[in-house]
Amino acid sequence: LYLGTDELPALWDEFVSYLATKLGVSPVKTNSGPRSTSKQCSNERICRSGYNFKYPTYREGYEKLIRSYLAKEH
Repeated sequence: LYLGTDELPALWDEFVSYLATKLGVSPVKTNSGPRSTSKQCSNERICRSGYNFKYPTYREGYEKLIRSYLAKEH
């Protein structure tokens, strides 16, 4: 059993800020996001197994979704 993470683990606020910037909106501050802890996930083991991520980080994956969404808006 593997608990997977991409190449760029991010805090919730970083993720929300990234999406807001890409969508051209102001980020909304909430208290409902995942809490930051001292625990960190690593994908080293799954990568050593030979697995390759289609999108190495959340940014590449969301870029495709955002482009698709914005194309439909215009």
